[in-house]
Amino acid sequence: MGSTYQGIEISEDEQAVLVALETLIGESLPNKNASPGESFCFVEENGHVTRLDLSICSQDHARDRKPLDHFPEEITRLTWLTHLGLGWNAIKTIPESIGKLVNLKFLFLAGNRLTTLPESIGLLANLLDLTLGSNPLTSLPNGIGKLQSLKKIDLSETALKSLPRSMTKLKSLYCIDLKETESFDDFNAVEAILKVLAKNGCNVYYPVPFDEGE
Repeated sequence: MGSTYQGIEISEDEQAVLVALETLIGESLPNKNASPGESFCFVEENGHVTRLDLSICSQDHARDRKPLDHFPEEITRLTWLTHLGLGWNAIKTIPESIGKLVNLKFLFLAGNRLTTLPESIGLLANLLDLTLGSNPLTSLPNGIGKLQSLKKIDLSETALKSLPRSMTKLKSLYCIDLKETESFDDFNAVEAILKVLAKNGCNVYYPVPFDEGE
C-alpha cells in the first residue's frame, strides 16, 4: 500500500526509511530531480526512491551537519536504489546487507574511513561506477571480481596493499584510477593484474609507469 511523503506516493516501508534517516541526520531530506553528484537529496521515480545522496560538501560543513559515523543499515531496505552517495562522511564499515541493493548502478563512498569492503559487494550485478577514493583502504574482497557490469572504479588516494586477482575478470571495466596510491607490497603482482585489464581495453591511471605489453 502506498503512503504519502512530502506529497509523493511511496511505499510505507520506504517512507519509514526516509523518516529514520531524517532522525539520524537531524534534518529533512529534500526531494529533487538532481544529478547523481548533487549533495543531500533523494529522488523518487514511479513511486520508489531511486536516488539517495547523503554526501557532505562544503556547504553542508557550513551548516554544521554532523558526518555519519556508520552506514545506516536502513538504506538497504531501499531496494529500488540506482544511485547511492555517502561521500565525505566518517563511515568505517559497510554491512554485508549492502548486497540487497541489487539495482545499484552508482555507488559513491569517497572520503570516508573504510579499510575494506564486504564480500557481498559482489552481489551488485548492475553496478557501473564504484568510487572509493580518499579512504584508508588496505584491501578489497575477492567478490569485487563478480561485478561484471562495472565500468569505472576509483581507488585513488587509498592505502591498498594489493589487488585481488579476481579483478582480471572485470571484462567491462574501462577505467581504474589508482592515482596517489603507492602503498602496494608487491608491485609486480599488481602490475600483472593491471596488464590484463589494459589488454582488455581498460584505461589505467597509476602514478608509476608500467609496461602494458606481454
